[in-house]
Amino acid sequence: MNTEPTSLFDLAPKRLQWLATRQKVVSENIANADVSGYRAQDTQSFASYLADASGRG
Repeated sequence: MNTEPTSLFDLAPKRLQWLATRQKVVSENIANADVSGYRAQDTQSFASYLADASGRG
């Protein structure tokens, strides 16, 4: 577990990028809901996104 303090100003743009990606995935799921054989997608959790972005994952 990371014990380093995280600045709100460091965290905010990462959270916004994750939210934008999640919104895109959800909208694609809705747009393709009636397509035969389509399987809904999901994004990774924000915690794993942060770990990947910081190189600790």
